[in-house]
Amino acid sequence: MKKTHKKSTQDIQDEIFRKMPAEKKIQLTGAVSALCVKLNQLNENRKSGRASR
Repeated sequence: MKKTHKKSTQDIQDEIFRKMPAEKKIQLTGAVSALCVKLNQLNENRKSGRASR
C-alpha cells in the first residue's frame, strides 16, 4: 500500500520561492513593498476623510 503525502499550500510556496533566482526574489520584494506602501497610503487617506468617492 502506497501512502501519498499531499503538500500544503505553504510547502508549495516555499518550494517555488527556493527555486526562484535571486534577481526575481529582489523584484518580488520590491513589488510587495510598493503594494504595502500604497495600501498604507489608501488607509491613511480613508482615516483622514481624503479618500475619493
